[in-house]
This record gives sequence, structure tokens and C-alpha cells, in this order.
Amino acid sequence: MKHYNIKFAFIKFFLLLLIVSPFIYSLVLNHVYHLQLLDLSIWQHINSIEHALKKETAPLYTLGVYVALLTPLTGFLPRLGVRGEYGSAAFADDTLIKKMKLFEKKGIVLGKKGSKLLRYSDPLSCLVLAPPNTGKSSSISVPNLLLLEASTFAFDIKGELFEITSKYRKEKYNSKIYKFNPLDKDCVKFNPLDKSIIGDIFDENHNLIIEKWAIVEEIVNEVAYLIYPEKENYDYWSEEGRNIFILLALWLIYKNGSTSIPEIRSFSMQDFISLYPEYPYEDNTDPLIFFLYIEIQKEENDDFFSCSLPSRIKEEVIAIKKKADKEYSGVYGSFKSPLNIFSNPIIAENFSSNELVIEDFRKEISSLYISIKEKDLKPLTMVNRLFIEFNLRRLLSVLPGKDDLDIVGIYDEFPRFGKLDYLMEVPSLGRGYKKLSIFIAQDYAQIKKIYGQETLDILESTTAYKVIFPQNNKETAKRYAEIIGDFTVERRSESRSLDTKGSRSIQKQLLGQKLITEQDLLSLDKDTIYILATNNYKNPIKAKPYRYFEDKKLLKELDHANKI
Repeated sequence: MKHYNIKFAFIKFFLLLLIVSPFIYSLVLNHVYHLQLLDLSIWQHINSIEHALKKETAPLYTLGVYVALLTPLTGFLPRLGVRGEYGSAAFADDTLIKKMKLFEKKGIVLGKKGSKLLRYSDPLSCLVLAPPNTGKSSSISVPNLLLLEASTFAFDIKGELFEITSKYRKEKYNSKIYKFNPLDKDCVKFNPLDKSIIGDIFDENHNLIIEKWAIVEEIVNEVAYLIYPEKENYDYWSEEGRNIFILLALWLIYKNGSTSIPEIRSFSMQDFISLYPEYPYEDNTDPLIFFLYIEIQKEENDDFFSCSLPSRIKEEVIAIKKKADKEYSGVYGSFKSPLNIFSNPIIAENFSSNELVIEDFRKEISSLYISIKEKDLKPLTMVNRLFIEFNLRRLLSVLPGKDDLDIVGIYDEFPRFGKLDYLMEVPSLGRGYKKLSIFIAQDYAQIKKIYGQETLDILESTTAYKVIFPQNNKETAKRYAEIIGDFTVERRSESRSLDTKGSRSIQKQLLGQKLITEQDLLSLDKDTIYILATNNYKNPIKAKPYRYFEDKKLLKELDHANKI
């Protein structure tokens, strides 16, 4: 039987046995034999019941004994209620919550039900909708960073997640701690074109390893598309600017074994005529492109087309060299514009070397905090996209081993980081890659503004759990009231006639009624949240937020770690 609660059935059984059965037995004993319960001893009662079961007593007394004995068994009958013609929504009880796998001992924390934490451990994603000042950080982000013995990847606009949890994670889980803020000198150094990521491309005889070079081209393409993303409508200048970046990146890696984005920018801005006056520069060719053209020829001091350079470099140089001066000027401007942010010496330094190999997060517990102030998010949109999406792609490019660690992404206020297309693919890919994700936003309107309705619908369908805090947005409240749906109620109406007989008629009507209304969600108190699980939307869990600072034991451990 669906949702049958055996625990509740036993409670009903014992209540009927201790209260209703004695009452029925007492009533029939008095009615038939004019005796009270205390008029007979226990053995006399047992003896009379035995005779009644053998039908050796008065028929009415026999019937009463049978009714008294059978009544407790009705406690095990399923509750029929009204038919669910107009919906069967109902709040989830503990039995159903257990079936939802939300009473796990480890895993992502969603809230509290009584004294139990609501947690899930499967590699699934959840969506948390919580307007400002509803306590989403103290109830979701902080508790999960404190309780999860896994590698973590957290968005941290205010910097509070790092301040509260980093020392604790280092002490409790021996976690490596990384903080990413390109404007901070203490930022973890990140260079996607570093040798630690692209590997060695030459063998011991300095011959190019073709297989390794193919990986280099793939990584350079990936970086280029993150810096110069494709636009909805074809943009010639942006496309060609990306090609210049690819050319320079491949050339510098071929020459030096690695490069960096700041180095690519600096290299492109050199005064090649002054640095290399011996070259016969052509008036109709940009000095940078002509320099590369000559350098490639010098590689083997041979004909350009027989040069052993990777063909991609030669093809890009030829294509760009053919462009007219005015055309190249526009292309070069499109190439250089996104890179101007690296004129900041702190940002340039932070992207010139590499300390972060995200694949290592699978082998040892590591914690990455993307701690960027809100005022800096817009100017840093491109570098944030590069850092976040490059590392996410690396995590989801190789299937983890059996003993590899889970990685949990806590994307707090993710719409504020701008449009991150690959981030939206994580929920559908995460299960196979042991990647759990928590997406936290204020409401649907905030997500829709950045990503559009189609992506919002995909995110909703690919996140297995939803956590709804008190809402301010009517659209969000209405949407979830509709998702949860109706339950069926029976409405009775009575009418009386005015004739002398005073007859009356009773009409019954089944109606659908919202289990949780839009107004309920808009008027929710701060100590109540609703949790929805895929395939069980009609059975929401009414729960409480788990605020870490209300857990005295956890708070004591946290204070201890922060004092070390």
C-alpha cells in the first residue's frame, strides 16, 4: 500500500486496545448482566470472555465481546479518505522521507525534520530559492562546508564562507585551502596554459609529440572560446580576434613549452620594428604578423610550406597575413580588448603561473573559495568565466575512479556571476562524475534575467531536490504552488424545505484545493522551509532550516578550529 505508515497503525491499535475495547466490553457487560467491571475478578472476566467466544453466553454479550476484541485490529486498516479525483497532494511523513533517501548520515544538508538532519548522498543536484535575509548562507552554504567530508568548490561573494569555514575544514578534514580573487595578492595562481596543465610537448630529443600537441590545441581552443565566447549572431571581428589569440598562444607554447594569457598580451604589444630592425618589414603587413611569418621560416631555414611547425600555426599566419591593413586593425582591436584587464599587474601576476590542478581535488580533500566582492563581479566577468568553466570542464572530462573523492559545488548567488553556460550543464552530467551541486538563487526572476526561460526550465528539470525559503517573488510562489498541486476535499451543503415536514437534503461535492497556496509561500515564517524531491513533488516536506550557529556541538568545534 502506497505511503502506509506501520508505526502510526500500531499507535492506533494500542489506543483502541486500551481505551475503546474496555469501554465496549464494560458497556455490554452492564447492559446484559447489570455488572460493573470491578464486580468481577480478572479470572472471572477471562472465563466469561472464553464462554462468549464459544457462543455459550447471551447473544448480545457474545456480539459485544467479539466487537471489543476485533476493534483494535481496525487500527491496521489503511485510511481511505476521499477519492483523489482532484489531486492527492499531502505532506511527506517520515516513512516517505526515508524512501526519498533524505535521512542519510552523510551528504548534502537541506534542512531539519524534528531532530534529524535532511541529507542526501547521491551525486545529484539541488536548487535552493531564498531571497535576501532569509538565512540561506547560514542554513545551506555554511553547514555544508562544515559537515561535508569531500572536496568543495564554493561561490563566496561576501567572503563570509571563507572566513567562517576555511580554518575548520583545514583542521577537521586536513583540507587544502584555495582562495580565488584576481584582485587579491593572496589569490591562488591560475594559468590554464601552464606546463602543469598542458604537459610536455617535446620528447627527450626535442621532437614534437603529436599526441601531446593535439591536447595543447584542444586546451588553447577551450581557453580562447572562454575569452571570446560565441555570440548569438555571427560576429566577424570577434571570431577573427579569437584566431589571433589561438595563433599567438600556439606559437609561444611551441617556442617555450608553455605560456600565459598576460604573456600573450605583452608579446602582441611589442615594438617589433625596434626590437628586430634587421627584418625587411612590409608596409602592407602588421609587424607582429610579419615577425611570426619570418620566425616560422627560420625554424628550419627552409621553404615556409615545408616547415615542420604544426599546420595550425602556419594556416593561421597565412590567413591573417592576407588581411588588408584596415581589416587587420579591426581584428587586432577585437583580439586585444578582452585582454586589457590583464594590464592590472595583480591580475597579470595571478594568471602568469599555476598552483591549481583541479584534478587533484579527486585525490585529496581540497576547498576552493571563489571570494569576489560584488562590486568587482562585472569587471571580472571574463576572468571569472575562464576560471570557473575551465575547471568545471576539467572535472567533468574524465570519469572518476572508484576511490576518487566526491566534489561538491556550492554555487551561492550564482546568477550574480553572469552567464556561465557550462555551469548549467553540471546537473545533467554530475551523476556519472561524482559531482554534487547546490545551486542557490533568490528566485526564478533572478535566474531568468541572466539565463532565460529555456535554461531555467532545464535547471528545474535536472535538479533532483528543491528547497523553498520564504518567498518575495509572486511568480516563484505561484509556480511552486502549482507544482505541488491539489488535494481532494469533500464539501457538504445542507438545505431545508419550508414545508410542514421540514425535510432536509445534504449534497456532497468533491473539490480540488491547493496543499500550499501562493499566499502560504509569500507569508512563510522564517523557521519554515519546504523541500521537494523529484517524483514526489506532490509530497513536500515541511521542515526547518538547519542554522549552524544553533548547533552547540558544531559551534564549539568551529570556535576551537578558529582559535588554532
